[in-house]
Amino acid sequence: MLNQYEVPVALSVWAVNNEYTGSNEDKSISATTLLKSVRQILLSRRASTNSEEDVIDKIDAAVGTAIHSAIEHAWTNNYKENLKVLGYSDKTINAIKINPTEVHDGDIPVYLEQRIEKKVLDWTVTGQFDMVFNGQLIDFKTTGTYTYETGCKTNDYRMQGSIYRWLSPLITEDTIAINFIFKNWQESKVNTPGYPKAKVLEQKIDLHSQTYVTTYVLDKITRLNKYYDSDEKDIPFCTAEELQFKPSTFAYYANPDSKRATKVFDTSVEAYKCLNERGKGIVKERKGEPVACRFCKGRDLCSQYKSMMGV
Repeated sequence: MLNQYEVPVALSVWAVNNEYTGSNEDKSISATTLLKSVRQILLSRRASTNSEEDVIDKIDAAVGTAIHSAIEHAWTNNYKENLKVLGYSDKTINAIKINPTEVHDGDIPVYLEQRIEKKVLDWTVTGQFDMVFNGQLIDFKTTGTYTYETGCKTNDYRMQGSIYRWLSPLITEDTIAINFIFKNWQESKVNTPGYPKAKVLEQKIDLHSQTYVTTYVLDKITRLNKYYDSDEKDIPFCTAEELQFKPSTFAYYANPDSKRATKVFDTSVEAYKCLNERGKGIVKERKGEPVACRFCKGRDLCSQYKSMMGV
């Protein structure tokens, strides 16, 4: 594990802490991993455990884990007092049951951080949902506002939630409620179209049918088995969608020495048109990149990645 930014030991021990409780079976796969391409999944499994990851890259995940743990703690240790502060009636508070083994008429069951799994062919599909509140799946996302504004993760959230419902009979609603906690929210931007109105926000997303999920999971696992022992070059390349490819943009600088672009365009035609109209300055291409590769542990083994990056 690298530490090129010299994260102090007091924080680095926390950042790299791993309390994963899932299965260690060779053919165990999480619901979130199933969303990745066959190539990403297989090459990541082959990558050396002595990775070149940096401590700094673990901070965001550690923050998210800490928030999840704090939410779970508040519900399992002090939920009655907290609900009273929020103005809920004694009747409602007494009806709430945390992680019950039996549910009776009138109960409001709340399940937290429950691990679930199902055997599919020779694999075990696993998951751990954040919360199921009276049948409603809830997922906590600590992220930037960009994710909400662009909806770039909506399909992933829908599929993740759909697999969780497919795994667990505790989930009875047809939606997943994404509870966003925005790390970079700014009150000054609340009037910007599409910008979240508060630093926390809930968004409900419709789930896929059980039949659709069954077909999806069986297809992905069938393909994983097909290429499980294949040479790297024989594993199908990731598609542009799977790569989450971010296209190039073209920055116009009125002052060539400026570090900040005057305006950024999606195409070179627009950028050079602006340059010609202004009669001065320069245009610089900001190269596109496969965003998913940033987070792929198998990229150093991947000829597709090396070709795209000119390595």
